[in-house]
Amino acid sequence: MNISELSAFTEKGILEATASVSQTPQRQTHISLNGRGVPVNILQQWGWPELPLTGDGNIQLTASGDIQANAR
Repeated sequence: MNISELSAFTEKGILEATASVSQTPQRQTHISLNGRGVPVNILQQWGWPELPLTGDGNIQLTASGDIQANAR
């Protein structure tokens, strides 16, 4: 499964994301999030640890791994 174009405007700037999950038993997963001109603490609103940064900036987050079939 691929999500190739996902974007959202924030109060300032834009977030763009892509994601993929393979159909193999390992369910290889890759997520990419890019923000341009966004509040640098925007990830904190989604439960990430607070960063000692303020203001607006550009962010990039990439994550990959396997998702087990019986994950809870």
